[in-house]
Amino acid sequence: MERRQFVVNTTLEVSSYISDRKGVLESEVEVDFDIEKYAMKETDKSKDMINTIWTEKIKTNPRLFNQSKYRLAAESYNEAGRTVSLHVGITDYKDHVGTNLSGQVEE
Repeated sequence: MERRQFVVNTTLEVSSYISDRKGVLESEVEVDFDIEKYAMKETDKSKDMINTIWTEKIKTNPRLFNQSKYRLAAESYNEAGRTVSLHVGITDYKDHVGTNLSGQVEE
């Protein structure tokens, strides 16, 4: 009998789905890609925070530039279907730096 284990390491923002000491197969992964549905919910306060952090970061590293990137909004494992579901949208590097990589990520 195959044993599946779900492991989460929140300090590294990593979720690993492991089967028999190996990652899941591509055929076991479903991706729900929706730009609008999985967009970051911004407020005026969060936009200001992101802009402030970004301005400071580019002062210390002028080689930084903003570009779009995928945003993993959520993930889950369906035990019945034995599949991993990824809910993916679009964000940009500036928003990523100003939220996930900032010391104010919980705000």
